[in-house]
Amino acid sequence: MLPSRRWFLGGLVAAVIAPAGAQALKEEAIDAGALAWDELRESSDALLKLTLDFHAQLEDVDPAALLPLALWKEVRKIEKTARAIQDRLKGEP
Repeated sequence: MLPSRRWFLGGLVAAVIAPAGAQALKEEAIDAGALAWDELRESSDALLKLTLDFHAQLEDVDPAALLPLALWKEVRKIEKTARAIQDRLKGEP
């Protein structure tokens, strides 16, 4: 076979195979992206629940008194969850 024909056929085969491989990579990326969004949605729902629970407990506390330890621990949970969501959005593990 002539080198020019070999080059043409090689390019033709690569043109047929490459889009199929690229499509598979796109599908994997879409699946990973959907999974990431589901995890983000679950984390943000958990953050919302923690925040609403904290708000409900805070309404029962006397404003002149110190913040109870249980509420302080809730604040730490809220901060930790929010930081985890922020790190995930930045792309950090």
